[in-house]
Amino acid sequence: MIDLLMLRRIAFVGLTLAGAFALFGAWYSGLWPAVAVYACVAFALALAMFPFDRSGGLSIAIAALTLGPFAGPVMLLAARGPALHLGDINAAEDVPQPTTAQRIYGEIAQGRRPSNRASAVPALDQVFASGSLCHQQTALDAMARQYTPQFGPALDCALASEIPAVRVQTAAILAHLRDSFTARARALLADETGLSGSALAAEISAVSASGFIDAATITELARHRQGHGPAQAGAA
Repeated sequence: MIDLLMLRRIAFVGLTLAGAFALFGAWYSGLWPAVAVYACVAFALALAMFPFDRSGGLSIAIAALTLGPFAGPVMLLAARGPALHLGDINAAEDVPQPTTAQRIYGEIAQGRRPSNRASAVPALDQVFASGSLCHQQTALDAMARQYTPQFGPALDCALASEIPAVRVQTAAILAHLRDSFTARARALLADETGLSGSALAAEISAVSASGFIDAATITELARHRQGHGPAQAGAA
């Protein structure tokens, strides 16, 4: 099994080296060639991460765009937090028991708590308020895989996290979710889902309630749902 945390650290080191070379390159060969080389390296790193860690790859891409050559050092320094935290735990004589918040998002991440997402939201809020980088990224990965509108407040807390890497990863997840639900809405309106009956109604409800669809599209989906109702009734 791939250690995603170690994979992210390796990518952050590569991004840091690319940023250093870009700064020196800008001094010797000019700004734009250095920017072009750095952009290519950052894109290659994000693309390499994507098959193993989609949110991590998106985080690298967004960080490179927003922080430039300083993206690597910022994310690398933030990623050192879990290592120090785990080292302190291993050195302690008595290992503390996990908190309720840690147990809840751990269960979500392992797929053992699919039907109790609403009660997990307050605990996730606490994680993003005071949890380590590793804990916050675990919670983000769980919410990205099993997103429901109840996770909206927790994602808002993640956007306000004190850790820059968490804010970048949250922005990447929100962008991915927005693109995903937008694509699903387009497929519904174009009758490209292959769904019918209750399955179609459930998909329309899920997309409409996602929080990522504008009011006009929600209205079109409602009309689309009504348009399929009579036909289904007549067929029955």
